[in-house]
Amino acid sequence: MSLHDDAGDGGRSARRPADAESLRLEVIPPHEAAVDAVTTIVVDGDLDTATAPLLRSTVVAAMQVGPSDIVVDLGGTRFVDMFTLRMCEELDGELNQAGHALSFIGADAQVMRAVELARLHGLAPLDIQEGGRGDVRANAAVRSGIDHLARLLDAAFGSVVGISLTSAGGRNDPSTIYSSHRRARELDQVQYASGRGPCIEAATERRQTLLADVDDTNRWSELADAAMAVGVRSLLSTPLEFGDDRKWAANVYAGRADAFPPAERELIAQIAARAGSWLG
Repeated sequence: MSLHDDAGDGGRSARRPADAESLRLEVIPPHEAAVDAVTTIVVDGDLDTATAPLLRSTVVAAMQVGPSDIVVDLGGTRFVDMFTLRMCEELDGELNQAGHALSFIGADAQVMRAVELARLHGLAPLDIQEGGRGDVRANAAVRSGIDHLARLLDAAFGSVVGISLTSAGGRNDPSTIYSSHRRARELDQVQYASGRGPCIEAATERRQTLLADVDDTNRWSELADAAMAVGVRSLLSTPLEFGDDRKWAANVYAGRADAFPPAERELIAQIAARAGSWLG
């Protein structure tokens, strides 16, 4: 994806302007069990002066439906112009004033370089993350399975404050393909950045991994600090089996320490063992 600025690209871009009909947007509503909801908007197509208004109207409509943070998945976008980035800057301010958060995932290295260039031209910081788009598309069947898994976990553990699914071994390695709240996605990202943590161990080493109390560990200090800052006290990550070459884990974040005694860990393992039939 490249950044196009009429004042700054020196005429190098030969790209043909997009039209509104070329942009495809998939709105994935929050699962009904979530306490703090996240709506995901998956973008397929270029973003410029012709198509960006459609993205804006879609984000605003999603915000008006209910109290939901907005995540925009840019994994299917290969071009964005300065107009779009300025529009996103305005949207971010509007959503913050309304008590919502706006973030972007799925950006590759070229995207990140384009954003940094825009920041040099005065663009305010936006929450744009490199990677983060998993190999499983959020089609109806997969979404239904993820919702089912999330509802079971939420119902079983009253102290749950976030649930996420990690995929490793795909195009973005590792990445979060689903999260019920931004705190779960952010804590996943802390582990990806450091290369260590329960979600990585569960996915890559194929074993359930527990962080019983973030206030009593030196093993993952960066994760513990980040978790304490957002009200998470314990974390359990459990491997998932879907019969493919990728490695998966379900991550359950809790708001109290020692939230996962042996019986609860076994229950989550049983739920995870059944998840392949819902998501595969």
